[in-house]
Amino acid sequence: MDKNYRGLKPVKSLWILPFSSSLGVLKKSFRTEYTGEKDTYIRLVMEAFEGVVDSRIVFLNKEWENSSDKTVQALGRLFDSDRKKAIRFMEKEGVKMTRMIETATEDYYATHFYTLGKKERRQVKEYLTQLADKDQQLAAKDEYIKILEEQLEKAKKQ
Repeated sequence: MDKNYRGLKPVKSLWILPFSSSLGVLKKSFRTEYTGEKDTYIRLVMEAFEGVVDSRIVFLNKEWENSSDKTVQALGRLFDSDRKKAIRFMEKEGVKMTRMIETATEDYYATHFYTLGKKERRQVKEYLTQLADKDQQLAAKDEYIKILEEQLEKAKKQ
């Protein structure tokens, strides 16, 4: 870098929110503004710093595969609920599977993803069936209440 700030290295920031309700990338470039008197040196500094700071927030969820955004596609692979698939992708992209990376991925998946066993899946299915039955019962009772209210209105009119 010289005295006119040429050769500045850009500052990049990336936040990844893997459990968002929406998919997408929020891009923010910071702009410079000077409110003092005109000065050639300050103009050069402003030009040198323009666009130097670039920030992105990537919003991911389980629907990441349906996105056409390349950033969402690439990062979605890293945060996929299938750990083996994510590791295969990292290895394909040239990431060396060191013990530290292996441990970090194990911790991430142990914290954020839980695979149900056969017994638990059966219990969930039974619960969902019971829930659907209760919904049907409530709908029938709502219909019955509606009929009673109509009859009450008719009786009031007589």
